[in-house]
Amino acid sequence: MYGITAVFSYFFGGFIADKYEPRKLLTFSLILTALGGFWMTLIPTINGLKALYAFWGVSTILLFWASLIKATRQWGYENNQGISYSLLDGGRGFFAATIALSGAGILTFFFPEKGVEITFENKVETLQYIIGSITAIVFLIALLVWIFIPKGKSKFENSKEFQFDFKKGFSILF
Repeated sequence: MYGITAVFSYFFGGFIADKYEPRKLLTFSLILTALGGFWMTLIPTINGLKALYAFWGVSTILLFWASLIKATRQWGYENNQGISYSLLDGGRGFFAATIALSGAGILTFFFPEKGVEITFENKVETLQYIIGSITAIVFLIALLVWIFIPKGKSKFENSKEFQFDFKKGFSILF
């Protein structure tokens, strides 16, 4: 279900990204995705999961990917495209690894020390904590996107509003 809706969403996402500013689309996408995460913590039926994954195919692809690429292009402006895309991809990988480690940490925290004592209820509760934690992080990221991505619909070639000074940014970090 996710794959089917995602394929169709890829085709139409670019049109939507061209019409609306990335800040709004990314924030809305992340909020919708997190709402789906809250639904998943309720452990839906198989039909509920099918509907949820179809919903995620729209919320994570239709509203998100083309807007993310557009925002990344705008961040890098004309002279820093390679750096902006490298930071995007490296950041995604780092974030995914951090989430995976956090999920493993939650597993070890909530599971009993002896694996024999793990009940079905332990598994469901732990899964709910993992899904809930990731969902809360997605909501937090939606807030950060809303705060840090500049407001306004802007043309890449004519706007310096979205330009990010990478040298200045790196000097602040290091």
